[in-house]
Amino acid sequence: MTISVVNKRTCVLSSCPIGCHARVVDVGGTMEDACQLRVLGMCEGADVHVIDSHDGMLLDVRGTRLALGAMITEMITVQVLPE
Repeated sequence: MTISVVNKRTCVLSSCPIGCHARVVDVGGTMEDACQLRVLGMCEGADVHVIDSHDGMLLDVRGTRLALGAMITEMITVQVLPE
């Protein structure tokens, strides 16, 4: 039986570069902010792809494009996935 080790590096979403693939580990912020993000699909376990980043980020989340401001992306912890 072979067990592959997944990259366990975590960081805040805002630090991910364009093209990065990651998995959401934690959605922080206020209860209201976290609840709204989860409704939009940005919940623990969701895979995200960073499409663009300037003052905020444009993400692909479960096949939907989602634009988030910089303050929100600071509250989301992700695990960077191997390419």
